[in-house]
Amino acid sequence: GVFILRRANRETDNLSYRQDRGLSVFFILQGTIKVQIEAEVDMLLAPADCLVVPSGHVFSLKEADHDFEALQVIMPAQARIKSEFN
Repeated sequence: GVFILRRANRETDNLSYRQDRGLSVFFILQGTIKVQIEAEVDMLLAPADCLVVPSGHVFSLKEADHDFEALQVIMPAQARIKSEFN
């Protein structure tokens, strides 16, 4: 599955998600976002950065810029990010 993620117009800007099957690849198109995988240190991702989240890992998306956009590719296509992002 291939998706474009954008920040929703909501007060909350954090999302925790579990990648259960396959893996997710995120390519940041614009804006910045902080990502935390499991209990590791937050990483700040900016345009042209890429992140791969393997199966079985919990990750959090935090503090996305208002103009944030990312391309998400899920292999195999079996999951979606919840309502905080479209």
